[in-house]
Amino acid sequence: MRFFKEIVRVRELSLEVEKEVKYAQKFEKGASWPSAYSIAEKWIKSLDGRDLYLYELKCEFTLDILDEPPYLAYLKIHNPILRRIYGDVEVDVYSRGRISCLAGILVNEIDLVKSLAQYIHNMKVSGVVLKKAILGFNTDSIDLLTEPAIMRSYKTGQALLNDLLKTLARRGRSKEESKIYVKLRPYKSEILISNFWKVKEFRKALKKIMKDLNITFMPGSLTLVTSRPEKIVEFYSMIIKEYLKPLANQLMESMDSVRRKIENVARKQQTMDRYRGYF
Repeated sequence: MRFFKEIVRVRELSLEVEKEVKYAQKFEKGASWPSAYSIAEKWIKSLDGRDLYLYELKCEFTLDILDEPPYLAYLKIHNPILRRIYGDVEVDVYSRGRISCLAGILVNEIDLVKSLAQYIHNMKVSGVVLKKAILGFNTDSIDLLTEPAIMRSYKTGQALLNDLLKTLARRGRSKEESKIYVKLRPYKSEILISNFWKVKEFRKALKKIMKDLNITFMPGSLTLVTSRPEKIVEFYSMIIKEYLKPLANQLMESMDSVRRKIENVARKQQTMDRYRGYF
């Protein structure tokens, strides 16, 4: 098995604070990933505490994966503003020929994908908290399980469920998804996520679905890895069909009962202000 850090040769490293280059270094013969990472870590530690929330770290490197010229790639650790759009860390390759993204290269190199997921989750950078790592074919895959991906790696199961509910709430959802969404919408996502993850049988069911779809589950974090991107989409569809749809129907019945009780109390108190948060 080859590890991610073994196929990387760093060519250029730079650190920006508010678009101003604070540090930059080129490596004519290429530096190993651990060496470049050590340099970047020193740069970050030298920053003023306030700058930690403004810096943008960019690292260009080559990926020597296949029996052809190495691919030029980059890693960016984004500042807080861009993190909201692109996530904490962005890793991709510059387009070349038919290859337009890193997932397109690694789709047949699953051992490397597993190594990359493990490395990212073990990586510690000042001011950055890594919650998930997605290796997909477009930017929408960052949050949506309906987009093809070969890796979805999460620090916690709750983070996976959060993406699942984001996917259900997306624009362009199917009519069936819309019916489920309307029934679940009165409930705060945090409540649904917390209660779902507390159910041991549900956690076991997730692993079973992964096994049925030949999706690799990596312990230590909740990581889904597959060489068939469409399997992640099937994973989402099965959870919707087998769990969220039945739950939505039951919750709707319960909500009707709760609403009737609330209305009765409201009539006596002549106000419903205190109950608005439940609708």
